[in-house]
Amino acid sequence: MRGKRVAQALEFIQTTRFIGTKKIMFHVGANDLNRDKLSEQEVSEQIKELIVTTKTFSPQSEVYISLIFPRQSNDESRIKTEKLNYLLQAMASPELKVFVIAHANISHDIRGCFEDSTHLSKAKGTILFEENIKKAMSLKVSSNNNQRLSSMCFNTNKYPTAPRLPIGLKLSNTNTNSNGYNMNNNALINPNNLVNMNMLNANALSAYLSFLVGGFRS
Repeated sequence: MRGKRVAQALEFIQTTRFIGTKKIMFHVGANDLNRDKLSEQEVSEQIKELIVTTKTFSPQSEVYISLIFPRQSNDESRIKTEKLNYLLQAMASPELKVFVIAHANISHDIRGCFEDSTHLSKAKGTILFEENIKKAMSLKVSSNNNQRLSSMCFNTNKYPTAPRLPIGLKLSNTNTNSNGYNMNNNALINPNNLVNMNMLNANALSAYLSFLVGGFRS
């Protein structure tokens, strides 16, 4: 879902029946942030609710959150967008099928990506956006687009690395006890505890959703 406000996306999820849906992608938040003048924290809280609701209605689906773009020549928009994207990156939990899609190759500083201060150009920006989405979601990208992607130099050092959401079935650098639990948040981190690596662990999912609802620790 692209171009809607977060509330519209939430309503769509709440009124849709999901049967075997494998992937759900959202590109929302820019209108809430720039047109409705919500703070980045307010928008991130709304998107957290969107993730919680989506995983509740369709727990087996992969959820993808696409990072948003700032308005051109607007320092306030750039700062707010960077802060929001930073918060969104912290919501990722690959083990629980929640992913974030970055667009390091799309910028107002790169000629041809936008047709105006807000909208992606059809000739370049939209094509790159589609390629990024398909690549992240492991969908088919045409050979011509693959060649273009491989020839680009992505600037991944512009923003600091976002804090990983400290939860889920994964090894980490945090202190653990002999039972394979994360001492910081009591989340399972031992992959051997999974009955089936292809299925979500219900306890971990519940903890993840509770963590999102409860907010981030500073």
